[in-house]
Amino acid sequence: MKAVGATAVYPIDLVKTRMQNQRTGSYIGELMYRNSWDCCKKVIRHEGFIGLYRGLVPQLMGVAPEKAIKLTVNDLVRDKFMDRNGNLPLYGEIVAGGCAGGSQVIFTNPLEIVKIRLQVAGEIASASKISAISVVKDLGLFGLYKGAKACFLRDVPFSAIYFPAYAHTKVKLADENGYNHPLSLLAAGAIAGVPAASLVTPADVIKTRLQVCLNSTVFLILE
Repeated sequence: MKAVGATAVYPIDLVKTRMQNQRTGSYIGELMYRNSWDCCKKVIRHEGFIGLYRGLVPQLMGVAPEKAIKLTVNDLVRDKFMDRNGNLPLYGEIVAGGCAGGSQVIFTNPLEIVKIRLQVAGEIASASKISAISVVKDLGLFGLYKGAKACFLRDVPFSAIYFPAYAHTKVKLADENGYNHPLSLLAAGAIAGVPAASLVTPADVIKTRLQVCLNSTVFLILE
């Protein structure tokens, strides 16, 4: 199910990455995309519909391990903060969520940087044939963890906000018997995701640009 969800929303992720990678300023020149819809149309026009799914394989490879690690760590840390009556303080939920978000970075950062490099490759004609294997060979082991600090900066607060918000919203949306219908679970996830994603967007932009950039030192000076 996670793979189905990741595939369904992947075009949005690709458009997000390309929008985040745009720079403004005299040393950059004219922007390639006016907005997200313009980006989507240009990808389809120049790369075909399949272009919206460039870099999907690394994303799918990381879905199951990412969720498994995140959910396991969240549950383990939550258990540590529970009292004898099974009550969990809010700060315990926040810490558990933050630990869950941080724990996944060691596994997901390599897949994330490969995915992002593939997503932006279509913007450059000469790089249109780039593959995941060539990206890994080019980066090397340590290069696969480029932008990891920014990844921590994004994933830790995101999960620290998302998990508690989801848990409490789910309770509020349950029926009189405490049962959650699929639509209520979907709504709880969406409600929890909005503030979490909004607040960490700056860190996500930084991470994207660091992972795309070939020379991080020059990039940071220019930025």
